[in-house]
Amino acid sequence: MRFIGLMLLVCSCSLQAHSFDLESSSTSASESTSSQLSVHSSTQQEDCSPDCTEVGEWRFGIAFGAGHLSSPIAGEDDTWLPLIPRFSYYGESFFVDNFTVGYNLVETASYSFDLIAEPNLDFLHFDTASDLQKAFVTVSISPMDGDPNNTEDLTLEVGDYDLSDRKVSYLAGPSFRFGGEIFSVSANYKKEVLGESNGREAEVEFSYQKIGENWRFRAAVGAVWKSQEVVDYYYGISESETPAFFEHLAFTATESALNPFVNLELQVQYSHAYTFIISLKRELLDKSVTQSPIVDTDTVNSFFIGVGYEFD
Repeated sequence: MRFIGLMLLVCSCSLQAHSFDLESSSTSASESTSSQLSVHSSTQQEDCSPDCTEVGEWRFGIAFGAGHLSSPIAGEDDTWLPLIPRFSYYGESFFVDNFTVGYNLVETASYSFDLIAEPNLDFLHFDTASDLQKAFVTVSISPMDGDPNNTEDLTLEVGDYDLSDRKVSYLAGPSFRFGGEIFSVSANYKKEVLGESNGREAEVEFSYQKIGENWRFRAAVGAVWKSQEVVDYYYGISESETPAFFEHLAFTATESALNPFVNLELQVQYSHAYTFIISLKRELLDKSVTQSPIVDTDTVNSFFIGVGYEFD
């Protein structure tokens, strides 16, 4: 599951350079702008040209190098991944890009409007409760006798919490993109549809890109809003998950989260099939997330450096 999660996150960070033709992207501005609006899988979906994604055909690629995803969960190891696969299909309106599914409703030279469904990415920080047994959390509590002047620090294994599995959930909703070849803004609003958290998420992103003869640089800033239900489902701790006699250590997230992020990418194509890729992303976690006893950092970092290959 961590493999799928990192695959989703890295691909959402636009490690898809091996799937499109940068040379065709450096054509006239009108051609580039129009063609770039033909791909819409998410607010962080990369722009593409018609040459990169033929209508009605499945495409497959793989990126190999060094992929890294940090974990905000106390004691959980970061994830390293040397291979990241990608698959996609684009029809006249329907499209699939890895685990994102969408349908294009409206498209013009300057904006597009889609309906999309894609996984929530918080799940990738959780495998099972046993994966956290070596983690420790120091909690300052009042003793059971109720004496407010007598406190002690307890060091608990996070594995002592009988954590239920945090499952992957799908979110669906509208997605909008406006802009051209250089500057663009995108936004979406999605509702959880599998009945796991019953929460909502929204995202907005502002991006800038510069395209050369065989290279592209892209910088983006934005923020992801997660409702209280989403935050509590993944980072809350119910009384039934606490050790016996420690029910008072349960944690309920009471506020939504707003996590800003920044993303930098450089892609250099040196043959039809091969593209050199560098991608960096940092996301800052809201205090409603970092207050959880199982979270020990306020950032999530990911990067990839390597080579993408497109299968014919």
